[in-house]
Amino acid sequence: MFGKAVAKASGLSGLICASLLAVIALIVILLAKSAQAEETGFAHGFSPLGKLAYQAGFDHFGYVNPGAPKGGMMRYARNGHFDSTNTLHYPGTTATDLKLIYDTLVVQSADEPASYYGLLADGMKVAGDLSSVTFRLNPKARWHDGKPVTSADVAFTFKALKEQGAPFYRQVLRNIAVSVEGERIVTFTAGHPGDREFVGLVGTLPIHPKHFWDEAGFEDVSKAVPLGSGPYRVVEVDIPKRIALERVEDYWGAGLGVNRGRWNFGRIVTEYYRDDAVALQAFLKGDLDIRVETDAKTWDSGYDNGAVASGDIVRSSFPPDGMGRFETLAFNLRRPLFQDIRVREAFIAAFDRSWALENLFAGLYAPLRSVYGDSALAANAAASQGEREILKPYLAGLPGGVLRASALEDLQAGDRRGRMARADALLREAGFVVRGGRRIDPSTGKPLEIEVTHLTPAADRVLSGYAQTLDKLGIRLVVRNLDPVTTRRRMLEHDFDMTVLGWSPSPMPGRAESLLWGSALADQPGSYALPGAKDPALNAAIEAMLAARSYDGLIPAAKAFDRILRARRYVVPMWRADRIWIAYSKRIAHPAGIDVEPSFKDRWWFAGAE
Repeated sequence: MFGKAVAKASGLSGLICASLLAVIALIVILLAKSAQAEETGFAHGFSPLGKLAYQAGFDHFGYVNPGAPKGGMMRYARNGHFDSTNTLHYPGTTATDLKLIYDTLVVQSADEPASYYGLLADGMKVAGDLSSVTFRLNPKARWHDGKPVTSADVAFTFKALKEQGAPFYRQVLRNIAVSVEGERIVTFTAGHPGDREFVGLVGTLPIHPKHFWDEAGFEDVSKAVPLGSGPYRVVEVDIPKRIALERVEDYWGAGLGVNRGRWNFGRIVTEYYRDDAVALQAFLKGDLDIRVETDAKTWDSGYDNGAVASGDIVRSSFPPDGMGRFETLAFNLRRPLFQDIRVREAFIAAFDRSWALENLFAGLYAPLRSVYGDSALAANAAASQGEREILKPYLAGLPGGVLRASALEDLQAGDRRGRMARADALLREAGFVVRGGRRIDPSTGKPLEIEVTHLTPAADRVLSGYAQTLDKLGIRLVVRNLDPVTTRRRMLEHDFDMTVLGWSPSPMPGRAESLLWGSALADQPGSYALPGAKDPALNAAIEAMLAARSYDGLIPAAKAFDRILRARRYVVPMWRADRIWIAYSKRIAHPAGIDVEPSFKDRWWFAGAE
């Protein structure tokens, strides 16, 4: 009553009533939207760690330049060749940049450890136990021919990759199922609930158009120009040496927050070179615009060029995503020879790390001790209580003292003479004596000869020096330089004694470790489980990593994995690269002051573009 009297006295009753009605209407709308959201359960993003950095309707990621100009051409090189444009079917070597013509259901942000936001999907609903995820497709999503992207396309892509795709897809999708509900709803169900990376795995599959492949013929078409829905389309294919992409001007997803500030080059041209030295010269002459350098020696001394001196070529180093990349020599544990830990320790002790880092890599690589570098995930002391709980059921089968700091002893430290004496003693203890200057394999009575099969050119110089060192122990190390196709086939068939094995652990590791070290794939031909490890303790640590729902929960699991890998001496550590080296034309620009791994194809731009 008092309020009404005041309102009437001031002549404002109509305005107040109208305002109250507007407020009530707004509340009703918000409640309706809230109820709808609760009813559907669809969210704009997902993180297994809980909190998302970017809210619904965000404008752009924080590590891009939303005002970057569009246009211009960017040319770069890749080593090797390609023989197919069909990324759904294996075998075949496809052009890497074909992934730029396809969209994925979600996009992972680069400045969070494990957060995903919708692209093709405008909403996602994730089961609390990570047993399933349902995606709702954006009704605006279109293929480049104008047809809508549907759930049938998603299911088609999933089944094709699971049954006929590259070994990676066949392995990671083997226990996952898909179901379709209408044109816009698709659900993936995990065979093993609780996998932290499940949503990201199925959400980042490159979705292909079912109608295109139905018409073109799935297995027969390896050289056709494929159809996509992404920011680029293929405009030129010259198998096996060149592919050109053109930015799609009316790309349906250009205005989404996950894309704004990205996909800036008007044209991307990839030239394939079989000889990296030729590719380097092409770059220095100005025939290419960007070069990612993977060889420390070349980065140190291979850019003495007028264009570099004048500033026409810029050289920069960037932080990696995660712990950087490392390289090892992995033992094929399927070989009886390497089932003896004393033999493995001897091979590790014989590797002259200090000499290699100083003389072959100009001191630009770091010693490899932990696979997780200097991060909080590295095992560098006695086992914590969390590690002990993970490893307790398996202690009987592990080396004595595995929980102590001494289990992480660096076998490559110390002077060369002492390490070689230790290697010789370990081999003799294992029954490998020397006769006539050659180390004799007690199981065959023949001189010991080890074959290395690999696809890492930067390791050749290291292996040459390692072969000379092993020769002093009476062991012959043979490096097979076969063509890449044959080498890849032999590696996937696990037909080797040792191989160069490297990977770049993610900030939230688990998936790569599962593929490389999980025993479920050890006996499966075509798997990436190259070492063939069958270690229950490693399996337990991997499962704990994948199940972790927080970084604090991940730490003991990762430390346990690191501890067992090192204590069991499954690899010869070689080096760790903790920087990414990129040389580029001064016409190319990138976001400044951004402390995330560079992704030049989608975040950089041509500085002269209008």
